[in-house]
Amino acid sequence: MVLEEFLIAALPESHRLSREESIRLADLSGDPFVLFPRRLGLSFYDLAVDACRGAGFEPRVSQEATHMQTIVGLVAAGTGVSLVPVSVAEHRKTGVAYRPLEDETPPARIAVASRLGNPSHTVGLFYESSRSWMFAADLHIDPAPAIRYGLHSCKFLVSWMIQASSPISGRA
Repeated sequence: MVLEEFLIAALPESHRLSREESIRLADLSGDPFVLFPRRLGLSFYDLAVDACRGAGFEPRVSQEATHMQTIVGLVAAGTGVSLVPVSVAEHRKTGVAYRPLEDETPPARIAVASRLGNPSHTVGLFYESSRSWMFAADLHIDPAPAIRYGLHSCKFLVSWMIQASSPISGRA
């Protein structure tokens, strides 16, 4: 595992709760949701839906999108609200208000994976640098540059793996 992040709410700036300091997830029960498709992101979809269920409601999914920035764009356009990892808020988007949740939700986890038996030197280096970045973060060393580049690389790898048809295995 490379990273654990908590979920936050992404709301249109015009949303009734956008000016609140933090929000309860149950307060979004009547809103349409924009989520990552379950068929492509089983664990993240389930994390978001399970968080809603834990707050006492079934989210009404009005739109799905395959990239977090597309989800945020749809939120900005007023299509609905979403739950996103806190790192998504680093990429400020006009029209979106990010609010922490008062609810305790399980963290989103990002892990490094590769094809079984992949001898690629590049994959090995990526894995080791990801582990080093995680270790630095645990030691409370400022990982901001690594986060900025590591998260993008990790998201690229995860996106690539989702689209790949070959079996993958996790490395932690």
